[in-house]
Amino acid sequence: MPQSPITSPTDYTQGLTLLTNLPQHFELVAESSLLTAQKSLQDEIRPEVEHLLRRVDAYLGKLERREQSLIAKCELQEGRLSQQGRASSSSSRKPKAKSDSGRRTTLFPGSNAERLRALRQKKERLGYAVDRLNLQAQQKVSSHNPEQRCGVNGQVLII
Repeated sequence: MPQSPITSPTDYTQGLTLLTNLPQHFELVAESSLLTAQKSLQDEIRPEVEHLLRRVDAYLGKLERREQSLIAKCELQEGRLSQQGRASSSSSRKPKAKSDSGRRTTLFPGSNAERLRALRQKKERLGYAVDRLNLQAQQKVSSHNPEQRCGVNGQVLII
């Protein structure tokens, strides 16, 4: 049989005084004051929560745009790699002639060689820009397709 914590009459009186001297922890509050406090708390918290939700939405939109940008960049790089692979395989089949860098300087002495190099670089940059814009246009046309793929070395990432 379990023993009660109060074993003697003195323990009972000590326990009684202890219980009567404890501060009151709970008070009864009128329902109207409770509802008023809840409403004021809601009014205080709601604007902050809405502000945080707007920030989260903006950040998610930013992340989605970044994701689309990275996918487009991946596809563009993939296309460039495949073009370089085709170009290197076709150039490896052809017998190489003398390096034409010596001919360039003789054909275009001085600043003309630099200008030619600059124009070729500009042509390459513009070609990449055209490729990028074509890919962006294709993505806008095919944006109704929710499954987008970006493959690298045989691996496919489905987003």
